[in-house]
Amino acid sequence: MYHSIKKILYATDLSETARDAMRYAVSLAGRYGAEMSSLHVIPDIYEEMTLSTGIDMDLYFGIDRWRSLTDERLASAKDAVLKRIEETCAELHDEVGDCFASCDNVMVKVGHPVKTIIDTAVEGEFDIVVMGTRGHSKFEDLLLGSTANGVIRRCPVPVLVVRLEAPK
Repeated sequence: MYHSIKKILYATDLSETARDAMRYAVSLAGRYGAEMSSLHVIPDIYEEMTLSTGIDMDLYFGIDRWRSLTDERLASAKDAVLKRIEETCAELHDEVGDCFASCDNVMVKVGHPVKTIIDTAVEGEFDIVVMGTRGHSKFEDLLLGSTANGVIRRCPVPVLVVRLEAPK
């Protein structure tokens, strides 16, 4: 059975590895004439702290104040994602001509990265997820990358995982 690629979800954490992954997502979009959407997930630190420590964060930091900070972080993150996509498009344009990435389809969400990527892929009826192998931390260099590993293991949609290209 032939599976066509019409909708690509590019998941980014703004790392260099994610930047390389975008090159693949853009290449697939151009090759298949597919629509590409970008997703950046901001971990919900409030929820993580509450769950991992058992401390009721409401006692120390009110949820309303936290939500207002989260809204500020979302706006800042969306600007950073747009800037990174624009920079990569400019680089790709210099290298190969047309860039098929769009700054119109950028999503910035708050939540657990693995769950949010999978939920977005399924709800948006994407045909493939493209992402990097690792994020920013040195600890993650020892593993495949906890987010990439989680998405690969649980996502019902095919996942293309790109590792950072070694310098030449």
